Amino acid sequence: MKNHIKINGIFLTVQTLVTQLKQDIKRDEHNLVGFEIVPAELTSSEKNRNTQEASFMYAQLLKGILINLDDNDMSDMIEYCRQENVDNKVALDFTEYFKQNYQSDRAIWWYSLDSFLYRMLNRALHVQDVDVLYHFRVFIRDIHRAISQLYTAMMTSNERKLMKLYRGQLIPSKDFEKIKTNVSGLLSINRFLSTSADRNLALVFAGQSTDDCTAVLLEISLDSKCSDTSAPFADIESHSQFGAGEQEYLFSMGTVFRIDRIEDIDHSCVCVHLTLTQDNDPQLTALTKYMSIDLHERYDLTTLGMLMLETGDYRRAEQFFATALTAAKTPGHRARCHNLLGMAFENLGDYDRALEQFRFELKIHHQNLPLNHPAFAPTYSNIAVVYMDRSELDLALKYFRKALTIGEAATKPNHFELSVYHNHISFILKTKGHLKEALVHRKKTLSLRQLCLPPTHPAIAEAYNNLACIYQELNQSNKALFMHEKSLEIAQKSLPVDHILLAFRQTNIGAILYSQGKFDDALMHFKESLRIKLKSLDPLHPDMAVTYNNMGKTYNALGSYEKALEMYEKIVELERASFVRNHPEKLVDAMSLLIECLLQLGRTDEARERILEHYNWSNRTLGYTEQEAQAMKNILESIINKVSLFS
Repeated sequence: MKNHIKINGIFLTVQTLVTQLKQDIKRDEHNLVGFEIVPAELTSSEKNRNTQEASFMYAQLLKGILINLDDNDMSDMIEYCRQENVDNKVALDFTEYFKQNYQSDRAIWWYSLDSFLYRMLNRALHVQDVDVLYHFRVFIRDIHRAISQLYTAMMTSNERKLMKLYRGQLIPSKDFEKIKTNVSGLLSINRFLSTSADRNLALVFAGQSTDDCTAVLLEISLDSKCSDTSAPFADIESHSQFGAGEQEYLFSMGTVFRIDRIEDIDHSCVCVHLTLTQDNDPQLTALTKYMSIDLHERYDLTTLGMLMLETGDYRRAEQFFATALTAAKTPGHRARCHNLLGMAFENLGDYDRALEQFRFELKIHHQNLPLNHPAFAPTYSNIAVVYMDRSELDLALKYFRKALTIGEAATKPNHFELSVYHNHISFILKTKGHLKEALVHRKKTLSLRQLCLPPTHPAIAEAYNNLACIYQELNQSNKALFMHEKSLEIAQKSLPVDHILLAFRQTNIGAILYSQGKFDDALMHFKESLRIKLKSLDPLHPDMAVTYNNMGKTYNALGSYEKALEMYEKIVELERASFVRNHPEKLVDAMSLLIECLLQLGRTDEARERILEHYNWSNRTLGYTEQEAQAMKNILESIINKVSLFS
């Protein structure tokens, strides 16, 4: 068992205890720093990217929205603070004082006060609580602007000689481990970061490492020629409550640093060397392109809702879009809000309300635009998508064709949007069995994307893949193979080496080669698919079973029954681990493959033993009812009958 310090001090008076408690609380608040990390190399694993690159870009985009919202109304924040502190007279009095006296040019001073505002804001920044941060949006923007103004003044001063800043703090050991294992990567700090030009003072704040926390000194190197205002910092001694003495510099929220190296100062403290990044940092530029996020857009409340859409928080997205709608002043803005609300409801599965919002948008367009205006096209397309969700394919086809007609008639057609309409139309036609007509639209999808996108864009790879699927259904396997190979070739140039989409592309090629009897070539592609999936997916992911099955049947076709058996054993193991009680057929199918393989190897007795073992496992583990047990028994008996043919 670890030893923990249970006594922090002995206090002879209440006053000294209170003083110490205040210092401890202040230290805890100082140490409350959330951060996001991106490794030096872009992550290929879909699973890890969701928690690394995506989290990083979420924080950056949220920052961009909050500091750029065009809003000067503090009443929302004031009312929120009142509601949160309804039983706290001190906080209510401070809120009233803030309301009466706040001025935006003194935002840093107000932020530096030892008040509930400071604590509430930093906790929200720490966990990226978008609801609280939205209430504080004007205050956050004012602090950022104040820092930016001081930064600009500092940059134009000939006396600027500052090259390093420091911050000392305790970091939970599990979080420090993330920093330690990502040297050369990027580190984004979620909050406004207080630092000092005084290294010794920062070391005092670092304290000493404990069982659960690591004492860290952040040493930040600054480029003397840096003029990047997206990452401002400033000397705030004359603008802070604390005044002179701490040589305090404050970085704006979401500042990004590069982790250069880590070294021990002594047995109780570690120094993490950071460098302030700029907008032109190669990795940051690559990451924004990779995540398809433009950090230099103009942001408003609908952008915050769109961020919620991107992260799958559809209910919160709906709330932001609804709020934006109430404040919308122009027909165009109202139409946009209805459009976004429709998208939120569509993602929530509330198709009736989604259609209602898109029809509101359509009505505004009819009142303000000519009938053939390009703005109608995406609205018709969104309506069509909802009808597709409801499996009303004829109506979906009707509205996609309306969107296509208007889009093609535009003075400056949007080729990519047109490709999307053609693509949707092709899927509907394929579903209805009109394969040749679907093929025409898929060819058009590809040609349009080749017109407007770079040759290695993933959307072109997708178009080749979709064409291949049509050729497969038309039994034109050579053309299908060519299209799948083109899709893979492009995907390999545009995606990380272990991206999960590459696994699916490899599987598609393997399937065609298998159907053509080219088993060795097929196996090569199935093996590559498995390699990628093992890196990118959870071991129990259903797609793992698909690959094991593909490899098993290919080994079987090659006469490598022992290797086929190995694959089928993996499928049974996987299906048992992820068994869904009301869908036993997958597990039964897996057992059937395994039994048949044992029979091909002439191991009849072992096949019988496996059937009995599975029957016992099913009853013991799944707790079947008598009716369910009988159904399973019937299935097993059919397999036994198959075994008896080989006995």
